[in-house]
Amino acid sequence: MLALVACGPATPAPTSAAGALTASGVNEAAASSTPSADASATAPADRLAAAFAGLSGGYTYHATVTVGSNTVSTATGRSVGGASEFTLTTNGASVVYRAIPPKGWVQKVANGPWVEVVGRLPPGNPIAALTTPTATSVVSDAPDALVIDATYPASTLGLSGTAPTTVRLSVASDGSITAAYQATVGSDQATSSTVFQPSTGLAPIIAP
Repeated sequence: MLALVACGPATPAPTSAAGALTASGVNEAAASSTPSADASATAPADRLAAAFAGLSGGYTYHATVTVGSNTVSTATGRSVGGASEFTLTTNGASVVYRAIPPKGWVQKVANGPWVEVVGRLPPGNPIAALTTPTATSVVSDAPDALVIDATYPASTLGLSGTAPTTVRLSVASDGSITAAYQATVGSDQATSSTVFQPSTGLAPIIAP
């Protein structure tokens, strides 16, 4: 999301551009994988940085949060020049957020008035938090996809708890990046997945 910023599994908060989950668990699927020695010997941080640089001209994104077998929220938006706009849908109800740091606005009704956000704002660059992992390792490298496990402090992703979180990042041949991780919420398994797609020529995001 991304940057990935905290939201509750049932009622995502306004800052949930990339659909992150408030939970203390780590990505069990990612943590259980064991990269080969040859893969781990590569320079994943540099390759990941190059993929992120490919999004610098603007990108669109779509995030999905599921708990158990239920989709609890989705977010679809775009980021251009440090500004971001996205539609967050939870339980069939949608709101639109627009962030032009240091300000942000919310539109709770379609074509309704915009209200300035007071307090914590949606991120203007939802992918920013993902650009600075504390550790990385290559899981697989194929012509059509590079898969990297990247570790972040929970707070960087807007999660509760102190355990580090591993996010599986998949870089496709078209330059898109998928960020996914899992966490335990109560007795259920929750999954956050966001796809970032590079896109040039996007219209600028302006203040309402």
